[in-house]
Formats: sequence, structure tokens, C-alpha cells
Amino acid sequence: FNLFDFPALLLAAIAILLPLTDYARKGVLSSATVFLWLRMLRTLTLVPGIGPLTFMVFRMMTSMAYWLSLLMVFVAAFASGISKLDLVDNEECSYMQSFAFTGFLEDAISPDNSSFNCSRRGNGLHGTFGGILIYVFVLIVNIMLINMLIAMMGESFSSIWEAQEAN
Repeated sequence: FNLFDFPALLLAAIAILLPLTDYARKGVLSSATVFLWLRMLRTLTLVPGIGPLTFMVFRMMTSMAYWLSLLMVFVAAFASGISKLDLVDNEECSYMQSFAFTGFLEDAISPDNSSFNCSRRGNGLHGTFGGILIYVFVLIVNIMLINMLIAMMGESFSSIWEAQEAN
């Protein structure tokens, strides 16, 4: 089985065989359709100019999965750290009082800086610690992890390109 065969066939079978609501069925079918089209990348590996690029896509997807797992560890660490602080009393930032992994992840990738705004309105020293934690998180993710991802992609590109030129 190809990397895309099993998810495509499984999602298509779920959409056809299980009694899902129309809304859920359309979601599952749309995911299956994406995987079925990505399955067509296998035929592009036979084209001399596009084949190496297709292999690069697969290697880069693997590297990106490793990178995302590192990112999730950092998000979990900082989300759990910030949830320990007594930052807010209002409803707007109440998600920061519990371990809000998804809320922190959404704030980490959104441009509105709501995590920092919540920590700035926090209670005294806790607000300062919250701001420091958020700044450190942003520095680690935006500088170190993004540069690591760029280096991983560059390494994947150069190794496959050199192997293709050697053949």
C-alpha cells in the first residue's frame, strides 16, 4: 500500500458504509477525495523531471511530521506552564486558567496576540511571568524551530537532488 492508499480507502469506506449525517459524510468524503488525488503522485514518479520533486515532497512531509511533533511538545510545555499562573479574572481569557492546549496553540499561530494581552492584564507578578513565558515561547518557535524546519527542508532537497544528478 502506498502512504495515501489506506487512508483514502478507509475514509471512502467509512463515508459509504457507515450511517453518518450528511454533514459528517461530506467531511469524510472530502478528506477521502484529497487522499485519492494525492495517490496520483505515484504516477508522477515515472516522469523524469517531476519524479525527483515528488520524492522530495514525500521526504519533506516526513520531516514536517517530525517537526510538528517537536512543536507540539513545546506548545504543551508552555500551555501547561501558563495555566499554572493566576492571570485573569474575566471571561475573555478564562481558557488560560486550565490546561488549554488547543487554545494556546490557536493563540500561538494567530496574529492577534491574545495570550500576551491576557497575561498583561494578569495579576501582578503572575502577569509578568506569563508575558516572559509567552515571549520565550515565541522566540523558540519563531527563531529556532522555524530555522530548524528550513534546514530540514534544505537537507531533504539537496540529498535527493544530488542522488538524482548522480543517476
